[in-house]
Amino acid sequence: MSDGAGFGAATLWTQVRAYLGVTLATVVIWLFAEVQGLDEEQVETEIRLVSTPGSALRLRAVDPDAWTGVVKLQLRGSRGALSLVKRRLAAGVELSPDHPAVPTTPGVHVLDVAKDLARDPAIAQAGVQIVAAEPPRLSLRVVRLVRREVDVALQLPPDVRIVGEPTVSPTRALLTAPASMLAQMEAENQPLRVLAAPTKAALEDLPAGRPQTITVRLRPPPALQQDPDVAIEPAAAALTLTMQSRLETVKVAPAPIWVALPPTEVGRWKAPLLEGEPFLDEVIVRGDESWIQRIRQREVGVVAVAALSSDDLERRVSEKAIRFALLVDGELTPPPPTLVFEAPVQRVKLRIEPRPAGEPGGPPAAPNQAHQPTPQAAAL
Repeated sequence: MSDGAGFGAATLWTQVRAYLGVTLATVVIWLFAEVQGLDEEQVETEIRLVSTPGSALRLRAVDPDAWTGVVKLQLRGSRGALSLVKRRLAAGVELSPDHPAVPTTPGVHVLDVAKDLARDPAIAQAGVQIVAAEPPRLSLRVVRLVRREVDVALQLPPDVRIVGEPTVSPTRALLTAPASMLAQMEAENQPLRVLAAPTKAALEDLPAGRPQTITVRLRPPPALQQDPDVAIEPAAAALTLTMQSRLETVKVAPAPIWVALPPTEVGRWKAPLLEGEPFLDEVIVRGDESWIQRIRQREVGVVAVAALSSDDLERRVSEKAIRFALLVDGELTPPPPTLVFEAPVQRVKLRIEPRPAGEPGGPPAAPNQAHQPTPQAAAL
């Protein structure tokens, strides 16, 4: 009896194991079929044109303004492969000169998007097919860059005046540019050089009369200035030049004469202190054109100043030399050393009289002075 029961249990366990094995195999086959089953799906991705470090080739869109790089791909493959490729395409596709889909010959090439992108390693290795693409074709330009050693030419603004010969260092530079553009320039006999072209703003504030050195960024010739891959080594040069003095003349008529007193002396002296007219009939100003222009346009005024010290007032000086100042935004300002003033009168005549004690604005009266009787009144 016990032998029969043991035999029955063993048989049952054998059947259970067989059933579990069949079930597990069925599930594995079903999962494999689900993953490997063919499916189609549309995916949108972006094609980016990038450079390969060390490569002399560059990729460009034939029409940069119309280029977006966005394409829609109809993919076919197993669900697992499609899922993998979708994740990779979400980051975009980079086309570089060493990409399998890119020709190595300089010039314009038309890519069959479905056919050529299928050669991308991310797609080809997953076993996914591209059955359609929108747009179906893309036009690309393959550019080959070359390096040339060229002269550095100085190009000054037309209205800048200098003394002597300027110097630029270095006198030669390395220019990297598309070979096709350089060939076109040579065919048109355009000078192949780079330019040291300082702006007028960079030069106009330089002191005149002595050598000055500034750093100037080197620029490609006009035909190459819009090309994104043009490069110059070194990027800048040292320019040494001597600016010519920019002198102009302006006549100021009339120019007011101001008498300046120390603050502690104001109110002690009668006005006016000047004898004669309080202005000069004419003043000639020579100097830097920037200041002359401001004086000519009345942005800056010219004032003759007779500055009196406390000693001058106490000694009752009868005349005083004048000096010139500028009136800038309502305040007297010493003129820059580049301005020279000429006037027929260099000294002005003065009449200095103290104000009587007790007069409004004058010194205070002595104590009880107003109540002391005169000698005549005392005699009475």
